[in-house]
Amino acid sequence: MKYRGLLCTGHPRSGTHYIAALMSVNFLKDPDYLKIYRNHELPDMVQDPDTAYIYVWRGFEGTARSIYALKERFGLNVESYEAFLANRYSDMWGVENPEDVVTNVKTLHEMGSFKGISDFFEKAEMTPRGFWEYYNGAWEACARNHPNVVGVQYEDLIEAFEPAMRSVASRLGSELTAFKNIDRRVGWWKSTPQSE
Repeated sequence: MKYRGLLCTGHPRSGTHYIAALMSVNFLKDPDYLKIYRNHELPDMVQDPDTAYIYVWRGFEGTARSIYALKERFGLNVESYEAFLANRYSDMWGVENPEDVVTNVKTLHEMGSFKGISDFFEKAEMTPRGFWEYYNGAWEACARNHPNVVGVQYEDLIEAFEPAMRSVASRLGSELTAFKNIDRRVGWWKSTPQSE
């Protein structure tokens, strides 16, 4: 690999945990992907030309449905998916009893649950589509000016794993030609009686 470091970030609910795990397991040979996982940062994190910055993106519909499924985790109080799409995040902010919200989280080595909410969208004065366009547009613009910024689309990995990974390897300057997929769920999901 031509970079001495690797960091991974992306829009919430875009497959960032999964793709960070793929990058770490395959290119760093380290299953502890949280070492390179940087939550949902914006491109101002791009500072070091010797670090590869992987930004993860996913089509709007899949991203939006996943956020809506975990709306309480994000502190969003909204009655329907249609209302979710039509309102600004900041206007939907305000879950009653945020300390009662429980979300499962799993890495490659451990599983647990988290009580409480994320304030990521609290001040986002944009609709879900507007924020998705803003976030991904900012990263696309950054990638045009920084060869060490590599966009990875979640759907590409799901639909054509090997070609997508070969493309990433090429961008990273890696000689890898065989790749290991992650066969277990990683990241966050809503607690239900069946998942506990």
